[in-house]
Amino acid sequence: MMPGRAVAAVLIGLTLGGCSYLERPPRIVSAKRGREVRSGTSELRPTNAASDVVLVVEIAGLTREEFEKVKGDTIHVMAGDEKRGPHITQVATRGDSRKAEIKIAFVVPEKSSRMQLLIGDYPPKKFNVSGMVDRLQM
Repeated sequence: MMPGRAVAAVLIGLTLGGCSYLERPPRIVSAKRGREVRSGTSELRPTNAASDVVLVVEIAGLTREEFEKVKGDTIHVMAGDEKRGPHITQVATRGDSRKAEIKIAFVVPEKSSRMQLLIGDYPPKKFNVSGMVDRLQM
């Protein structure tokens, strides 16, 4: 086999096998800011309500199993120069669908509108947030 063909075969194998984040990265469905969020029996409000707000990001494109493989300490939102971790994570699937509906709540600076979502080894996702509501529901 010629060296060029061996390299091509390896690249095709890596693209088609095991590297799901290259084939199907998560996508942001929505991002909303509010003064508080409620999820079942839990509630989240910023400690410093004068400068922080709650951000709920809904993502799609991952299965429950793919999301569960992501280590919790590798999920963050970059709001300007600040890196903020999640406070509430909700993962749901509908019926026999393998696709998960994932919502993650963060506390972020109120003045931040341009942000980046970081999830494990997946590529960062940039997004903008505008507007504000009093109460968000997860």
